[in-house]
Parts: sequence; structure tokens; C-alpha cells
Amino acid sequence: GDSKLKDKIAVVNKETQSYVQEESCYSLSWVYGNSDIAVAGCSRSLRILDIRKPQDEVYKIKTPVQLLAMDPLFETRVATHSGDQTDPSLRIWDLRKFSQPVMHLNALSQVRSISWAPSRPGVLSALMSSSSESIILHWLLRSNEEFLELMGQEELANANASRPRNPSGSSAQGDALWVRRMDVGGEDVVSYSWHPHHPGRILTLGADDTHRDFLVHHSASLSFSPNGPLVMSSDH
Repeated sequence: GDSKLKDKIAVVNKETQSYVQEESCYSLSWVYGNSDIAVAGCSRSLRILDIRKPQDEVYKIKTPVQLLAMDPLFETRVATHSGDQTDPSLRIWDLRKFSQPVMHLNALSQVRSISWAPSRPGVLSALMSSSSESIILHWLLRSNEEFLELMGQEELANANASRPRNPSGSSAQGDALWVRRMDVGGEDVVSYSWHPHHPGRILTLGADDTHRDFLVHHSASLSFSPNGPLVMSSDH
């Protein structure tokens, strides 16, 4: 009996690949739907790791990353934050176009964690805290393809008008369709988690081990047609 158990444990713990980093690595996530590719956030770079390839073929871009979250419903999209609390930007990357972020969002205070809604396409959230409060911001994002097409049209218009594009500005909305603020208590909220199946349900954890269950309602923006009984929603 013991020998069979040891054999099973040996198989479970079998190492398939090893990478030696020349910098500190703070976060790591598998790409959803892919058993060979992971993304790592490091002190000086964001890296794509393919366990089928040797270490010298790791693809990376120079940008510090402490927090990252892979989108579970859009497998090539990843959100990152540098961990520098003087940096207000959350950046959205497409692993197929890895040279620069495709979107920017603005944090309002110190970012503790970021997470995608697992059952609501395009919704990204971030837990932020200050000396007096904790909040969770929710952004609704277009798909990367829709956004890049829109930005291509905007950049062409700005080039013709000699106007540079400001990706984030001073608004928390940044490149999102909308942003919603959720107050979750005082400065003692240290973590939160989306429910995997119930849309809009979030569990928070306080420093005093207090658990609180929230239900978030993301209201849709409506546009009424002036010529008929038609309504268009920007929500999913």
C-alpha cells in the first residue's frame, strides 16, 4: 500500500520544466484553456513562458509587474499593475500583440489585487485601499479586437487633426465603456473573490477575519432611438 502511494506522489510531483529568473517574480498564472503557456509578472518584465521551449526562448517585455490576472473568458487577455503605488495605471495586454498595452485604466488609490469576473464577459475589478476606506472598482471592457479597431479609427482622426491620444487621462474610466465604484468597508479589507457561477456576487475578507457577501448590480447604459421604440444597451 505505501509503495503504491509513493509511486503516485512521485508522478504528481514530476517536474516538466525549470526556469531560472535573473529577477524577482511576483505573480504567475496559466493561460486559460492552454496547458503549456503561463504568464509571469516580474520586477522588471512581463513574461510569456512556454514549457515546450527552452528558457532562452522566453518572450518578455520590459515593464515591472507585481499583480496580474488572466481573463478566464478571453484567453489572450491579461491585466497587470506594476505594484508601484505612485503609478495609477492598470494595463490590459493582448498576448498576440505583446509590444504594448492595448488599454489603460486608472486606479484611484493603492491597488491590492485585481481579478476578472468569471461569469460576466469583459468585467475587470480591482481592490483599492487608502487610510480611510476600501473600494472595489469594476470596469466593463470591449473585446481587444473591437477596441483596437476603434482606436485605429480614433488615431487616424487625431493624426489628421494633429491631436495626440491620451489613453487614461484623469478619469478612472480610462479606456473602459464604464466604471462602477463599490464601497466594501474600512481600510481593513485585504482580499476579495468572485463567485465562480453567480454573476455579480463577491466575497470580501477583512484583516480581522470578517467575511462579507456582496451582490453587485451592473446597470446598463441605454440609448433610446428618437425615431422609434428601439433601445440600445452598451452592457453585455
